[in-house]
Amino acid sequence: MQTCSLVDLLSCRLYASLILNSHYFLSWFGKNVLPLQDIPNKFKSMKRLIPIFVMLSGIFFFSSCVDEEDFDFDRLSQTTLNPSFGLKLFETEISLGSFLNFDTLIAGVENLELVTRNDEYGEYLEFMYSIRDTFDVEDFVGIIDSVQDAEITLPEIHIPDISGLIPPGSTNPDQNLAIPALDLPMEDVSIEVPEFEGEVSLDSIRLLSGGIGVSSNTLLPFDVFIDLSSSSLRNNATGELYSQRLQLTSSNGVLPAQNIDLSGYSIFLKDSLEAGNKHFIDLRYRIVIEYSSNTSFTGGTFALEVNLDVSPLRIDIAYGKVGNAVVPVRDSVDLSFLEDSKLRQYLNANSIDLERLKFEIYTETNVGIGAYINPKVYSLTSDGIRTEFFSATDTMHIRRASRPGVVGTSTDSLETDAAAIEVLPSSLNYNLDMHFMDRLYDESYPAFVQPHEAYVILDTRTTLPINAKLTNLYYEEEVADLGFVEQVDYVKSATLNLLIENEFPASIELNVLLVDSLGVVFDTLLTNPLKVNGAPVDANGNVLTPLADNAVAEITIEKYNKLREASKVRFAVTLNTSAESNGNRPYVRFKRDARIKVKASVKAVADITF
Repeated sequence: MQTCSLVDLLSCRLYASLILNSHYFLSWFGKNVLPLQDIPNKFKSMKRLIPIFVMLSGIFFFSSCVDEEDFDFDRLSQTTLNPSFGLKLFETEISLGSFLNFDTLIAGVENLELVTRNDEYGEYLEFMYSIRDTFDVEDFVGIIDSVQDAEITLPEIHIPDISGLIPPGSTNPDQNLAIPALDLPMEDVSIEVPEFEGEVSLDSIRLLSGGIGVSSNTLLPFDVFIDLSSSSLRNNATGELYSQRLQLTSSNGVLPAQNIDLSGYSIFLKDSLEAGNKHFIDLRYRIVIEYSSNTSFTGGTFALEVNLDVSPLRIDIAYGKVGNAVVPVRDSVDLSFLEDSKLRQYLNANSIDLERLKFEIYTETNVGIGAYINPKVYSLTSDGIRTEFFSATDTMHIRRASRPGVVGTSTDSLETDAAAIEVLPSSLNYNLDMHFMDRLYDESYPAFVQPHEAYVILDTRTTLPINAKLTNLYYEEEVADLGFVEQVDYVKSATLNLLIENEFPASIELNVLLVDSLGVVFDTLLTNPLKVNGAPVDANGNVLTPLADNAVAEITIEKYNKLREASKVRFAVTLNTSAESNGNRPYVRFKRDARIKVKASVKAVADITF
């Protein structure tokens, strides 16, 4: 029998104690020396140190003078280590735009935008497609553009022998000659206003330009004047009726034509002479002959010819019955790019039920005629299926300008069910013809139109509020590279911990999909999805407060080993809009900045035995 020194004996017992109690040492070392977050990176090297530690212990032990009869290896108990550690799996956020892909939708259509709106019930998000055009309505008011050219030759004026007007002993007449005489009414001559097309019947016309040229080709040995007046022509600045004297000829010869500038006048057709449905500009005249000392009085009669040449009277403002007219407004939006979108997938799966579609018009016009629109807005699918948004009786009104210089503005809207959109058409089509009608005006001021400045600004907005019900809306997002998981061995058990902040008015079922190096999903981390409630909502579908939750689920060893095989993971959610206490699921409002925030980690317990 070999003997040992006291030192040898103590050494042997020390190493034996270390072996027998190594699990306590390692457990303390793991808890107090190695930080939890460092374990995933250091555990692999640590587990490799264990057999080395045991081997060295044995060497030291057997180098001592220990007799095998004094030390029985069967008396050494088996040692098991159960260190626990945490692995951060992923952290992600999911917004409304994540699964609806707002950026693609907006980019695909000109004049389409995503806006935040507010009403009496709170804030909401909506798609808005807008058309803003200025329509020049000269096409229909052109029929009253102007009074066209007209040439009028007055009846011959016979000037009698005036020799008898010369007083005895004088070389001049004792008075000028007026035809007709001053004590008689002036002669009437009327300028016919050509009939306007359609149902136009004007009361008055404010002239922008134009006039009447007055001339004579008659050679007379004295000065001849023409006095003109009209009850139809009124000066816009002074309010006075037209009255003017023009010289036609002189004793020295024929004078150039004299022009009556009517640019500052209005023609009051209701005060003119009428024959049937025709209108006339009332005009009266008197010829005045002035004699001078050099006038030759040979006696005899003369025939005076006077011509009136009406240049186009360009209309500034026309008042009265200006007729009924239609101004076409057409537009079409190509939506074919949505064929392969996520939105189509959701709609085809009946995952999204949108509440309503709203059509709004805003108008500005200087036309003094009321108008209306029977909006024909419809969708067409690639299969040619047509869906009308509104009924044939739905009417929207355009408020006229109350008087010249004042712009009439109006706002009108229609709402309909969003079913026509939920079929996801390939095009959206608009027929918004504006129907102008004389009867659609306030009788306190007549209808009017400014032919050369007439316009209508039409601003249309088709809005689709994102007020919806979600039913089993499924979405996946790749969130993490899992190379670090491969380093963790000897796992006994594991749990998935999820810190969730849900700002959506929708409950969540979630799972983690395991993806191989080729991007193929080959398993799920959880046997059954975790369920998280939606954020609570009020009666109008507004989120009251975000919902915070901490969800925990056990991971089987088999699932954990699958996790180690995965190259990546995807976060998978299924959304259903929140229900009221009675189980009813109202349409809820989604906000632009709403998120689902998720922090995922795995807590594992190792099982190491030696």
